[in-house]
Amino acid sequence: MIALDTNLLVYAHREESPFYSLITEELRPVIEGSEPWALPWSCVHEFISAVTIPGFSNRPLRCRARLV
Repeated sequence: MIALDTNLLVYAHREESPFYSLITEELRPVIEGSEPWALPWSCVHEFISAVTIPGFSNRPLRCRARLV
């Protein structure tokens, strides 16, 4: 089982990252391959926390969550 790390997600998300090309090139075979992989919930939480911080980049993600 391959578990993806938060940093990989952040680099793959940000095209301006110097690691973007390398990470997307390395992740594609994992995601599209036949080996099992996982995205731990803790990494999802960390990713959302990191990329929505206004100081993170010039284009932080905006989360629109509605609590019912």
